[in-house]
Amino acid sequence: ESAAVIEHQPFGPERELLDWINTDPALKDAWLSVDEPVERRLVRLIAIASQWDRLLLLWDRLGARCKDEQRGASSSEQKILSRSLELHNLVWQEHQASLQTVQAGTSFDPLSHERGTLHGDAVSAQWLPGLRNAAGQLQRKPLVRT
Repeated sequence: ESAAVIEHQPFGPERELLDWINTDPALKDAWLSVDEPVERRLVRLIAIASQWDRLLLLWDRLGARCKDEQRGASSSEQKILSRSLELHNLVWQEHQASLQTVQAGTSFDPLSHERGTLHGDAVSAQWLPGLRNAAGQLQRKPLVRT
């Protein structure tokens, strides 16, 4: 009976994350085994996405794409990062890791921002939000166009 209950639960946010990962060949290859049933892939995804070190690696991969292609993160990439952060935060009771954003027009500060372009004194766009761990430490600076 419990298997039937699980079968009918949509696992909404986690299933969406799995769908987004499945549409990204590089992330799918890095995070999921191709020869597992979908339920097992979902469990694997939850286990992987909830680990802080894997979240940092995800940010690194997305940040490298943005720099290489000189663009902001796509809607799908931003959703993957946000949803993975939400899964990670399920581990914590009192403190939550968070995204660090920066507004266009802000003066560029190398201690607070990571530059995606070579020149400029002001942030003209955020390409990828930064990551703060559950202790509030900035682990990845927001990636910006200047």
